[in-house]
Amino acid sequence: MAGRESRAERWLRRWLWFSSLMYGAGAVGFLFAPRLAEEALSLAAGELPPEKEEEPSKPLWHSLASAYMATIAAASGLAAADEKARHQLTRTLLTAKAASTGAFLSWWAKKRSASQLLAAALDSALLVTTWGLLRLARRGSRP
Repeated sequence: MAGRESRAERWLRRWLWFSSLMYGAGAVGFLFAPRLAEEALSLAAGELPPEKEEEPSKPLWHSLASAYMATIAAASGLAAADEKARHQLTRTLLTAKAASTGAFLSWWAKKRSASQLLAAALDSALLVTTWGLLRLARRGSRP
């Protein structure tokens, strides 16, 4: 596999493996310590961490976010491993990243929270990087 693939395809494959590990670790970390991620994001954006009071729906949102990250991790790993399905699976990942970027931007528009804007910026950077690597790989695979 690695001997025939283009340089751009190798970069995409490596990026997808990295994404799989990153999102897998994020899923586990967010499942067991969601406050840590929220506090780190707030502090990085120059905000005070959110109040420690638990909203009744927060466990649901934490579970959904962990499931989302686990799904992204699995899809990234599958895309990296399966050369034939790589581009299609990567387009699916792009859809998920665009949706989460949009969600962060929506929260930012409602709350004007710097941490939500930072999350949207980080998410969009991952989206654009993945899209760019897919685009380069697709160019390299055309006859």
